[in-house]
Amino acid sequence: MFGTHQERFPKERAARGIDTISSANHYFAARFRPAFNAEFAVPPAEAGTAFVPFIGPGLAEYLSDGPVHRRPVRGRRVGAGGLNVMNAILCG
Repeated sequence: MFGTHQERFPKERAARGIDTISSANHYFAARFRPAFNAEFAVPPAEAGTAFVPFIGPGLAEYLSDGPVHRRPVRGRRVGAGGLNVMNAILCG
């Protein structure tokens, strides 16, 4: 019935006759998100956190190298919503 969870919420909302933003927000918080979390939540294998401090130069050093030039690569195109979008690569 559902291909992805992005499809699921609008279909559930329509099936329940939810037609306002406030009632959709309430349903999402009270029913949809808890059910999603119950289905997909996995307890961590180890205690602690996965976040580590960044070691290296600050962001200013990355952004101060001057302008970044992009050039298209022939034959690398992707479609998006009926549009033909060309990928670009960074050229220093």
